[in-house]
Formats: sequence, structure tokens, C-alpha cells
Amino acid sequence: MRKAAILACFDGKQKLSAVCHIMCGFRLKHCRIMDFFTVWFETPWLYAAYIALPACLLLCAKPALKAWRQNPQAFGVLLCFFAVFWSLGAGLDGGQLGGLRYHLLGVALGSLMIGSAAAFWLAALFMLPHILLTVGAQNLAAAPLNVLAVTLPALAVAELLRYAVRRFLPPNLFLYIFINGFFCAAAGMMATGAAITALLSQSTVFAAVDLWQQAFPVFFLISWGEAFLTGMFTAIFVALKPQFLLTFDDDFYLSRQNNIWPSES
Repeated sequence: MRKAAILACFDGKQKLSAVCHIMCGFRLKHCRIMDFFTVWFETPWLYAAYIALPACLLLCAKPALKAWRQNPQAFGVLLCFFAVFWSLGAGLDGGQLGGLRYHLLGVALGSLMIGSAAAFWLAALFMLPHILLTVGAQNLAAAPLNVLAVTLPALAVAELLRYAVRRFLPPNLFLYIFINGFFCAAAGMMATGAAITALLSQSTVFAAVDLWQQAFPVFFLISWGEAFLTGMFTAIFVALKPQFLLTFDDDFYLSRQNNIWPSES
């Protein structure tokens, strides 16, 4: 009966707020596209996430524990950043998807501070109270899928770019801040947006065309805010609190011989 009502809303070309009201009990203006509702997904998707998330956490457990032992204070600082970043966002006001809300991530900054493995663990733990506060306990069943879709793409981009910078570019402070901080955050947000859009396009609630044409471009806009804040805090930590950056090494990046191009003297 619920699916029939949803299809009727789409057939009648009504806004998705009507669908959200039918399914969740309130209007779409209270929904966040990055905070999943359980009813958005078929059971196989949820079960697959129940297997994939523990496996990923298990793989990341050893490096995450090592990072915790090295600097537990950085974990507390990053937790505060997650609370701030995830409370900042934007949304669509018009169109078929008018009312959906988006938020920043802070995952790229977390990858620089405590490493990608530890940042994944911390984001997974933070997701639980975040879901309780935003979409309610009835949607905790979608939390594993939510963690995987929101964090893994951005962390994968962070790891790939950081490896590329260390492998193919000279150790330069500007490159560390601009690429690992600013550019990596923007690219990570776009990767997360693509993953979320592709995932939601498989549901019976959202039309794939509307998602790619209206929802996905918003991720490009908020990626600038993500990039600016991540780059700014990366620069601040490099200058004032380098011990909060697990991926930063004074001897490697601040050597007098370091130049942007190897041919420079």
C-alpha cells in the first residue's frame, strides 16, 4: 500500500515532500539526503551493509588503535569537528526534490589528523548519535549503509591523493596543504555525492533522473565549503599544532632542500 501511494505521488508529478510525508510522517524539509531512512532501501541492501561494515571496521582496527595510542587528544578534537561539520549544510528549495538537506563531512580533515582507518572508525561511531538526533532510532537499521556511503568514498580519495602526492611530487608544505587539504576535501565530497546519488537511484523512492540533475549538483556547491574549512584548519594545525596531524612530518615537509619542482636549486 505504501509503494502504491509513492507511485501515485510520482505519477501525479507531486513534489517528493508528499512521498516523504507518506513514508516517514513528516515533510521533506526535515529530511537529509545524507542521513538515510530505512524505508528508502530494500532489505538486501541493508543486509549487505551489515556484512560489509563489520568487515571494514575489522580491517581498520589495528591501524586505528595504533593512531589512538599515538595521540588520543586528536580524536577528541576531530570528534568536535565532526559535530560542527555535520551540523553545517545546505539544501534544495525548489524542484521535484525541494526540501532535501545536505551537510559537510570533515572526513578528509580526519584522514589527515588521525589517518583514514581511525577516521573511519570515529565516523562510524559518531554516526549512531547523529542518526538518533536527525532521523530517529527507527532508522538505525540503515546506519551501516549510511556509514559506508558517506565515509568510504571520501576516505578512498584521501588515501589515493595522499599516496600520489608523496609518490610523484616533491615534499613541499604548500602541496601538502593545498592538495591533501583543500583539493582532497572537495574531491572527496564529490565522490561521496556520486556514491549517495547512485545508491539512492536504486531505491523506489527517488527518481534517478531527478537525483542526478537536481541533487548531485548540490554536492559540487557544498564541496567548496568543505574544501575551504579543511584547507584552513590544515594550515592552522601545520603552523600551530602539527602534532594533531598524524600524516604531517616536520623533517619531511620542512626541509630546506624541498622545492615544488625537483629542478629548482
